[in-house]
Amino acid sequence: MKNCILFVRGTYRAGHLGFYKRLCHSKVRIAVDGGYSFFKRAGLRPDVLMGDFDSVAGLPRKLSPQTRVIKFPVRKDKTDSQLAVEYCIEHKARNIDMVMPGVGDMDHFIGNLMLLTSSKVTDWVKRGGRIRVLSARGGLRFAKDGGAIFRNAVGDTVSVIPLSQRIILSWTGTDYDVEKVSLRRGESRSLRNRVRSRRAIVTVEGEAFIWRGFAGKPRID
Repeated sequence: MKNCILFVRGTYRAGHLGFYKRLCHSKVRIAVDGGYSFFKRAGLRPDVLMGDFDSVAGLPRKLSPQTRVIKFPVRKDKTDSQLAVEYCIEHKARNIDMVMPGVGDMDHFIGNLMLLTSSKVTDWVKRGGRIRVLSARGGLRFAKDGGAIFRNAVGDTVSVIPLSQRIILSWTGTDYDVEKVSLRRGESRSLRNRVRSRRAIVTVEGEAFIWRGFAGKPRID
């Protein structure tokens, strides 16, 4: 299992279905509970359907026999999304894309983002894994003493959100290039920098979220 894509519960708009379908190419497709609605709307078959099924009112009646079903108890100490991410890691995934089409319930949204900082995920990232949270508006990743390279992203916006008490930030190829600037958690100076070069580089000392917002139509990088 090299590349996985998870679809979580949310509203999948008709105009974005083509983008999400392209994201599925050459990946193990996993519907996380209410995320099955994407597959139903897009006319695709998930390879795996997992969850406690409280968001899909039970198992779908017309489900392909080729779809593996993994049912979790409703009473548990981990969310369906966390169990899905851990399932991918345990099955030797190298790349995980988690599709979240919108904010939805704020607690679930924040909880899913913070999954990227969990010890199990960060240990896996140290071994070469990569995980992103994606929507049709952009993508977010977690960086710890690392960063990101964005290619063919002219016009896109890049934001860095400090998670550590203090980070050291550098970036090039943007409207506001900086080198080793100190930022404290809660500061907003590192939001909405615009990419001006075909190659932009962001590096972080410490822990931070790095967000890339698409200018215009969503693109796959």
